[in-house]
Amino acid sequence: MVNVSVKEYIYTLLQNLGEETIIKEYKEFYLRRALTIYDYYDLQKGIQTSKVQHYVEQTLEYYFDKYFKKYICSLTNIDKHFLQNILEENFSNFYIGVSDEGIITGIPIHKDYLPILVKTIEGKLSIYYKDIIGLHNKKGVKEIQIGEETYYDFDKLLVILKKYTNVKIHILKKENKKNEEYKILNSHVQETLEEEEIYEQDRIIHKQQKLDKKIYNDKYSTSFHKLIRSVDIMLEFKEYLENLKLDNYPFDKLLSLLKSKILMPCDVEKYLYNGEYIVGSLSLTEELDKYYGIKIREFLHYYKEFKAKMLSDNIYIKPFSKKSPKLKLNSYLKNITCFTEQFYSSEETIYIMIQIELPFIKDKNVYVGLKDKNNVKIIKRTYEDTMNMPCTKTN
Repeated sequence: MVNVSVKEYIYTLLQNLGEETIIKEYKEFYLRRALTIYDYYDLQKGIQTSKVQHYVEQTLEYYFDKYFKKYICSLTNIDKHFLQNILEENFSNFYIGVSDEGIITGIPIHKDYLPILVKTIEGKLSIYYKDIIGLHNKKGVKEIQIGEETYYDFDKLLVILKKYTNVKIHILKKENKKNEEYKILNSHVQETLEEEEIYEQDRIIHKQQKLDKKIYNDKYSTSFHKLIRSVDIMLEFKEYLENLKLDNYPFDKLLSLLKSKILMPCDVEKYLYNGEYIVGSLSLTEELDKYYGIKIREFLHYYKEFKAKMLSDNIYIKPFSKKSPKLKLNSYLKNITCFTEQFYSSEETIYIMIQIELPFIKDKNVYVGLKDKNNVKIIKRTYEDTMNMPCTKTN
C-alpha cells in the first residue's frame, strides 16, 4: 500500500523549486473546463463557488488518470546511461501544482475536500498499480516480449516500490502579495470585455440591417390581395409604368376592378392561374374580358420587373463573420491558481501541492513496465536529444 499523507506549511505559494531535472518533473494545474466571466468575478472577491470547486475536483481526477501511471513508470525507470550522475540520490519526484519554471502555483481547494482527496488518491493508485509490472532482462520465469527484447516477470519489484513510494499533499503557506499572473489575466479580461462591447454594438447594427432588409423585401412580396391595396406600393408601381411611357394604360380602372373582385387570398385563384388571367373569370363582355385579360397580363408582367428592380435597390449586407471576443477568454479562464491574494484571508479555501516521491531503479537489468491492452511498454526518463532537456520516452 502506497503511503498518502498530508504535510502542512513546508512550502510557500510562489516559492521556487528550481529547474526540472531527470529526477524531477512539474505539472502546472489548469482547469479542463473554462470558467464564465461571472465565475471570474466571484474569484476576484475571493469566493470559490460549489461549481468552481467541482471543476477543480474533476480536473484533479483527470490529472491523476492522465499522469500518474506515466510518471510512476518514467521516474522509476531513469535512463541507465545517466544513473552514474545521480547515484547519491534515491528518489525522483513528480509535482502537480508547479510551473515549468519551478514556481509553486498550487491548487486552490475547499478544506473539506482534503480527506476526500486522500481517499481518492489511495483508490486511484490501487487501480493504477494493477497495470504496472516489474521486469528483469536477465532472469525470471515468465517471458515478456517488448519489441525485439525479452524480459522476465519480476513481481517482487512492485512490492518494494510501493513500500517506499510516498504521496504527499502539501498544504501551502499563503502569500499576501501581488500575483503577476493575476495581473496579466485581469488585463486580458478587461481588454477582451472592451472588444466584446464593440462587437456587440456591431452585431446589433448588423441584426437591425438584416431586419430592415427583410421588411423591405417583404413589402414587395406580400400576397396579391394585400399588394393591390397597398397605397404606397401601387403609387410607386404606377410611377414606374408612367416612366415606361405606355400608351393609355388604364392603371386606375384596372386596379379598381382587381380590388373589387379579389378581396381575400382565396379569391386570387378564381381569376389567376400560374400568373395568368383565367379567360372569362371577370364575367364581362367578350370584348372587355379580352381587353382586361391583356391588361392584367401586362400588369403582372410589369410588376414582376418592378419588383425585381426595387429588390435590387435594397441594401447589400455583408455576412457578419466576426466572432465573439469572449471566446478568447476560454483559455485564460482555466487559470484558477493565480487568485492567491484574493484567497489569502479565506478560511475555507486552502492551496495545496501534490508530490509523488518515487524510488528509482539503480539496477541496470531491472525496469517497470506498463500494460497497454495486450502489450507491455517501458516508459523511461531521459534527456531530449537536441535541447538537452529532461523528457519521457517510450520504448
